[in-house]
Amino acid sequence: MGALVARQLVNWQSLQERLDLFAIYRLIQLYEQNIGPSPVCSYEKQYLEVHRSIEEQLEDCLGDLHKQVQQNIDEFCHWPFSLSIQKSSIHHPLAGNGVFLKGSAVPGSFITFHPGLVYLAKDVRKMPNYPNISKDNCYLMSRYDGCLLNAKDFDTDIQLPCGKRSTHPFAFGHMINHPPPGSKPNVMPFNYDIMESFQSDLVYLVPNRYFRLPGILYKTAAVMRTILFVATEHINNEELFVNYRMNPSAELPDWYTPVDLEQDKRRWNAG
Repeated sequence: MGALVARQLVNWQSLQERLDLFAIYRLIQLYEQNIGPSPVCSYEKQYLEVHRSIEEQLEDCLGDLHKQVQQNIDEFCHWPFSLSIQKSSIHHPLAGNGVFLKGSAVPGSFITFHPGLVYLAKDVRKMPNYPNISKDNCYLMSRYDGCLLNAKDFDTDIQLPCGKRSTHPFAFGHMINHPPPGSKPNVMPFNYDIMESFQSDLVYLVPNRYFRLPGILYKTAAVMRTILFVATEHINNEELFVNYRMNPSAELPDWYTPVDLEQDKRRWNAG
């Protein structure tokens, strides 16, 4: 009886959020070539270290992109890899297209954003087709804080000073497929907040916009709440895969094979 009560009191989603942060923290240690076991530190310390590293990576890649935008260069270059949409390597009639990485990325590397309108938890009721928001929309992704990102019909192109438009090179997260049976993810999502410390002249290159700006009650230190993807292993000229972590309590499509059922359960507080 005591075990049952304890199980009911556990917030499994919060536990999975902490496990995700620790996984990203370990990847960041690899990215920064800190060889050996990851040092034991508090959740708050892990959070700060992860955000510091990712902020530095973002300011590097978006800084390069900003310079090329100002020069009216419409094809981004000078980065270890590029992303493109191609026919997926998954052998399933519903596979469609996928995201392919050309070049190489090491574990802990920032790969791409999940673009789209950001709906705060208070605004989810205003989403199209609510409460069936996923109807005819496979480009949704949720954060642990209740925010939803909707990439459907969202324009990610960058306006160049000359008037031309260029494809955003880091706005492909909504097109990444779930791995087929026998394969594993090579990227993982991370709920990332663009903070006030972020270089202000680069914020326009973050491919997200609020559906409605946070009011006083919902305002935080974050300039923008987003989701980005980090490499979990060495990636070389291959398709990207991410664990969709679909709700195991829902009716699942036949193409979906759980990568880690326990993670899925915790993500949806069904542990």
